[in-house]
Amino acid sequence: MTIKIFTSSNCTPCQELKDYMERGRIQAPEEIEIVEIDKSPIGYQQFLLEAVQDGQGVIPTAIRDGEKCQVLVDKENDSIIIQCPGAEPEVINPTSETPGAD
Repeated sequence: MTIKIFTSSNCTPCQELKDYMERGRIQAPEEIEIVEIDKSPIGYQQFLLEAVQDGQGVIPTAIRDGEKCQVLVDKENDSIIIQCPGAEPEVINPTSETPGAD
């Protein structure tokens, strides 16, 4: 399963999220796909279809199992938090390890 995160280049929280993810390999139970809605007409259409509800859409927004979820960067604990309705928050931590370097 993939977690799709919608972002925009002119969104400060989105840039923080992208910078955080670029620091190292992310240890997540699922693949994470970043979709920049201002750089891709298809990405923008996906955002409208999947993330906008009642005319309201916020970025960054994650879609997981068809659910619209909130995405936060927790700088204090050096992690990304994905909060989906009715579920416990999922905490994703980066690692500086190189894949396959066990």
